[in-house]
Amino acid sequence: MTKKKWPLWLLALGYAAVGLCLYAPILGSFFLADDFAYLDAIKATGSPSVMFSALAGRYFRPMAMFVYYANYQVSGLSPWSYHLSMLGVHLLNTWLVFLLGR
Repeated sequence: MTKKKWPLWLLALGYAAVGLCLYAPILGSFFLADDFAYLDAIKATGSPSVMFSALAGRYFRPMAMFVYYANYQVSGLSPWSYHLSMLGVHLLNTWLVFLLGR
């Protein structure tokens, strides 16, 4: 007897649905913790080069800064778009780790 395999697109849809359900409450919250450091750096420079600077002289996160910079350009200081895009990044990473393990 062979085991039935689920189509990958259906599994991806399932991952996205579960992730959205679990993390939906965060979409309505305000900025948290180091969000303010990112936004402050973006506002101070106003340039995409901010993605390559060390925040608070300690850490370097160019991809996170790219997401924050893009959101700032699109939606200003509306927190839901930041949370939604970061949730999308996390869902994508979860899916990629699943594929790697598979």
